[in-house]
Amino acid sequence: MRAILINPVAKVVTEVEYNGNYTQIYEFIHCSCFCTAGNLPNGDTMFVDDEGLFDQKYGFFKWKGYPTPLVGYGLLMGGDRAGETCEVKSKIEDLDVEFGVVGRIGKNIAWMTDVGHLSIIPE
Repeated sequence: MRAILINPVAKVVTEVEYNGNYTQIYEFIHCSCFCTAGNLPNGDTMFVDDEGLFDQKYGFFKWKGYPTPLVGYGLLMGGDRAGETCEVKSKIEDLDVEFGVVGRIGKNIAWMTDVGHLSIIPE
């Protein structure tokens, strides 16, 4: 089934083929423990490394389904009413993905995109 992979290393968003076995999620997002971060009204859900903030080796991204930057790879998949994964409904161009870095300006957390846009992240 179709899923969308966000790769913060290569800074690309691509479609991938998910085989329905949850262990493949670990492979796609390069982790040993995953969680979800953000849902869209259509049922699509982002899966990310649950321990990504401990390492931060892969970089950050933002997308329209979550208010703050996420660290590491992201895998967007659909979900059905029973909570099972299914083919993603979203299209890549609708996700508004940005790649960038997170830092501090005084006591504030700041997000800077790769194209130089700076914003303060509300706490």
